[in-house]
Amino acid sequence: MNKIIGIIVALLVLGGGVYFLMQNSKPMPEVYSEKPTAEGEVELEEEPVVPEEVQATAEVGVVTAAVAQNVTTEKAGMFLAYAPSEVTNPMSEDVVLAFFADWCPSCRAVKSDIQANLGSIPANLTILDVDYDEYTDLKKKYGINQQHTFVQVDKTGAVIKTWKGGNTLESIVAQVN
Repeated sequence: MNKIIGIIVALLVLGGGVYFLMQNSKPMPEVYSEKPTAEGEVELEEEPVVPEEVQATAEVGVVTAAVAQNVTTEKAGMFLAYAPSEVTNPMSEDVVLAFFADWCPSCRAVKSDIQANLGSIPANLTILDVDYDEYTDLKKKYGINQQHTFVQVDKTGAVIKTWKGGNTLESIVAQVN
C-alpha cells in the first residue's frame, strides 16, 4: 500500500514539475563563444544552456526530482527507496542500507532529519531506505534483528560496516568508512 501511495505521489509531483516547466518555459537564450578559424577570422560556436529549473532539485518523498528527471547533481548524495540495482550499480561510491520501520519513532525521526537535509548528503553517498517489515530476506542476509540499523555495503552487497541508532544525517555520515 505504501509503495502504491509513493508511486502516485511521485507521478503527481513529476506531472506538476512538467506543468511548471511548461508554464514557465521561456525561449532559450543563445549563448555563443568565439572560435578562431585557420584564416584568423572569428567563428561563433553555440554552447548548450541548461535552464535553472532543470538544475534545481525538489524533494519527492525519498527520491529527488533530479533523480526522477534523470538530471544529475554534483552537490548532494541521495536518499532513495531500496532497490537491488542501487546496491549493484550504485550512483555513489558509498551505499548505506537504512533499515527503517514506519511504526518506529526513532526511525521516523532520523528519516525526517535526512529528508530535511537532503542537500547535506555527501556527493559520494547514497542512503537506501529499506522497509524493515517488508525485506525479511535482507534482514536475514545482514543479520538485522532490530529496526534503526544501518549497513554500509560495497558494490557486491558485502558488508563493510554495521551500526545501530543515530538521530541525524550527520551521525550516519560520521559512521561511513
